[in-house]
Amino acid sequence: MKNSDPVSQRQKKYLLAIRRNSILIQVSRILLFVFFVGIWEISARTGLIDSFIFSSPGQILEKMKEMLLDHTLIDHVSITLLETLISFALVTVLGIGCGVLLWAFPRLSLILEPYLVVSHPDERMRVFDPCLWMDPLGRLWFTWSQSLGYFDGMHGVWASVCDAPDAPQPTFGPPRRIANGVMMCKPIVLSDGAWLFPCAVWSKWARPEEAPETEGERFSNAVVTTDLGQTFVRRGGADVKNRCFDEHMVVERKDHSLWMLVRRYDGIGESFSYDGGYHWVGRGHSGIPGPCSRFFLRRLRSGKLLLINHVDFRGRNNLAARLSDDDGKTWSTGLLLDGRDNVSYPDGVEDENGTLYVIYDRERLKDREILLAVFREEDILRGAMEQQDLCLVERRVVSKAGVRE
Repeated sequence: MKNSDPVSQRQKKYLLAIRRNSILIQVSRILLFVFFVGIWEISARTGLIDSFIFSSPGQILEKMKEMLLDHTLIDHVSITLLETLISFALVTVLGIGCGVLLWAFPRLSLILEPYLVVSHPDERMRVFDPCLWMDPLGRLWFTWSQSLGYFDGMHGVWASVCDAPDAPQPTFGPPRRIANGVMMCKPIVLSDGAWLFPCAVWSKWARPEEAPETEGERFSNAVVTTDLGQTFVRRGGADVKNRCFDEHMVVERKDHSLWMLVRRYDGIGESFSYDGGYHWVGRGHSGIPGPCSRFFLRRLRSGKLLLINHVDFRGRNNLAARLSDDDGKTWSTGLLLDGRDNVSYPDGVEDENGTLYVIYDRERLKDREILLAVFREEDILRGAMEQQDLCLVERRVVSKAGVRE
């Protein structure tokens, strides 16, 4: 009898697609191996590469046949295995010695291991989009997203919390999954004490057979905790048209409604919630232009809104900071942070003295720079939008091409 369960049918199609993809991958690997071996042999025979240095498959097979005939193959293999075992033993001893040394001298450990690294035992698992946030209790949250491959239909937001980030040796708690989707922007604290985490389940690449349980949450979502991060609940989500990677940020307006801005292909979209994030109305354009890139939105201690976005742009250039004292209805002229090409993905914090610290990247595929800009509200109000006025901004490179400075 025909199975009429639509979920079961989708599951069968999904498993069949996985099986076909696995077979395609295996066949492609074999063909790729044959292709490279053939190119290697042809290059050696035609003189494109020096066969004395690089050898060739034919020479290797001929040498193996020669060693089999004169019974020296086993001797050579034995010597190679012995050298491998000796190398393995040396590495093991050195590794244990280094581990003991780092344990005995914590300062040396901090010098040699300055980075917090998240890895996964399954090499197929994509671990990406880290985010740092200091909660009202002074704890440092380190969040990231995981996906089996580039997009598995669901993704997942994970978090690890450090209770004492200023300790000489900060330690983070065990990682835990807090929501479906991806979170690329900082959480906010609402006036009622709830914490809102902006998590998105991407709709652009979603296919019905992948994670059908997320069909009702492929939006720019509001995931909320009301017990200081112990439990999380998805309240609702905005379905903004033409959105791209979402990368949404939320602020609470003076009337306690929520204003969400969302990255769109043609600028920045918006949506509003009047019940704490359960329901969202509006899915159109905010009127704020943008080159389809991430922006930064935050309410400052002064009550003004800070928006960092591209202005008068040709691609991802002219990254500027602007202020609004009427909940985003109008914006100041702004302060140019960086007028160069390919500057993007700003993120920032404000210290207790009102100093603003903003990081962003430049030429992520070429120079791979992470820069820090330091300025104050009054600098923005001066309206310095010319390159020569960048003296108002303290700017320096904090990381370049993987080198920590």
